[in-house]
Amino acid sequence: MKKTLLSALISIALFSCQSGSNEPAPVQEEDKQLVQSVTTVETSAGKSTRTVLTYEYDNSNRMTALHERYDDHAGPNSDHVYTYDGQGNLTRSTINREGTVSIFDYTYKDGAPFSVAYTMPANASDFHSLAITTANGVVTNHVITTVPSEGKATVVWEYAKGNNTAENNSHFTSSGVKDFFANFNREYGSKKNPYLYSGYKWMLPDMPYANKNELIESSSVNNAGTGSVTAYTNTYDSNNYPISVQASTTGGFTSTSTITYTYIKAK
Repeated sequence: MKKTLLSALISIALFSCQSGSNEPAPVQEEDKQLVQSVTTVETSAGKSTRTVLTYEYDNSNRMTALHERYDDHAGPNSDHVYTYDGQGNLTRSTINREGTVSIFDYTYKDGAPFSVAYTMPANASDFHSLAITTANGVVTNHVITTVPSEGKATVVWEYAKGNNTAENNSHFTSSGVKDFFANFNREYGSKKNPYLYSGYKWMLPDMPYANKNELIESSSVNNAGTGSVTAYTNTYDSNNYPISVQASTTGGFTSTSTITYTYIKAK
């Protein structure tokens, strides 16, 4: 049961982390690029899976849609639509996974995210609620509860030099006993993250969150002692954005991936 709750938080971000301030440092306009597509070919246990993500933006360079497609139907294809209020705050994400609709509603207090509600219109009795803590312009903590109750889950985020460096996930039973954890650590290079100008300014579920620099290594460990390390070898374009990444994962899970990025110029 707790895996259902944890899936709502552990997969929030892989390449999605943001700089420590609300806005990226100013750069020349010709250097501002938005991710147009991400193609990932992952090979594990002799089988390859290809996933393609494509993005849409409005005239203010805000992400308005994400389309996720899998070859050979290795996963559910999905379409995500993002809406904003007059202040540019993300207020809703509507996800359609081949006819199954789910919704994230985001609320704010004093200009910072305060809570998130996750619902499925076809199953109104099943929903998640996220309480969000922020400090110094970044999200530092999520506390997730569900109905029906699956206990409580938390995510603690850490940052350094404009990058999200740690993500610590925990699950607690209804009596308060920690029965699961999954922790992630990330290291970065000195060039640009693909989502630097595409991602949102807060770490929230179902929205890419661009950190300052490109990912070069990530590691994970859980309460069972199972861990893995992924090394990323980046090739860059003339503006120092990654265009091709070779990822190699070893440890409890072994795989290799080729990740290809395309970009459009920001408006």
